Amino acid sequence: MRATPAMLVLTLLTAVVIGGSWWLGRDRVDAARAGAEPDQPAQALAPTREVAELALPDPLPQTTVDVPILLYQRVAVVTGEEDPALIARTVEAQEFQLQLEWLRDEGYEAISLLELYKALMEGGTLPDKPVVMAFMGGYRGTASVAAPRMADAEMIGVVCAVTGKLPRRRAASPDRLTWGMLRELEARGWDIASETTAEEPITGKGAAEAPERLRASQGKLEQILGHPVQWLCYPRGEADAAAAGAARDAGYVLGIAAGAGTTQSAAAPLQLNAIPVDNRTGVRDLTGLLGG
Repeated sequence: MRATPAMLVLTLLTAVVIGGSWWLGRDRVDAARAGAEPDQPAQALAPTREVAELALPDPLPQTTVDVPILLYQRVAVVTGEEDPALIARTVEAQEFQLQLEWLRDEGYEAISLLELYKALMEGGTLPDKPVVMAFMGGYRGTASVAAPRMADAEMIGVVCAVTGKLPRRRAASPDRLTWGMLRELEARGWDIASETTAEEPITGKGAAEAPERLRASQGKLEQILGHPVQWLCYPRGEADAAAAGAARDAGYVLGIAAGAGTTQSAAAPLQLNAIPVDNRTGVRDLTGLLGG
């Protein structure tokens, strides 16, 4: 029997419906594996660890502690094919290894942000030479390059996640951490901090968007991780009094910004000083910056 035009149209429509259903079904399976819908978790996932909600005391203490915060961006094996601006932000894997070995040999111990919070707000004790290792941008090398080397050195770190560039699937953004990678790093003892929804600063022209970006990023991370998220890394390390005020209003209790020195003050918990580290920073530079 010859196929009539009407039969051909019906066959084509059937194929489209079946194909669309297959893709939708596959997407639902992938979403179920991730525990959430593709763009946004429908509800908080089971937490990887228990995290209590914190509150800043009023009035704030006047405590200060000497804790260097090293603020990395991208740690990776450089191929030479990257954009020059990206290479400028990248610490090559071998150089990062040398820095870790120097830190370990000098007696530095990586601490969590909760330990820093308790030292500032509650008078908690710290190691003789504490250091915070923070990684901005949510780059995948934090998990694939930095984390294994830090595990060998018995160190933990802080991931600063840009939720607007946080994919659910690995293939969606090959150079960025996924939701699952964040949860895996947290399960290994790392802290997850918000870097808002984008990499543009929330100072200057971005100040008007600060409250919305701070809360949106925090909300998404809390759904992914299943617990309160109260650590903040300011985009590009840029912070001022207005940004710190917006962060406090949103419920953050510690905020990391690029600043001078290693002294952290309980009177300014949302404007902590961090030392940027990029591809021009070597071990000799760390020696001078940290007083080694």
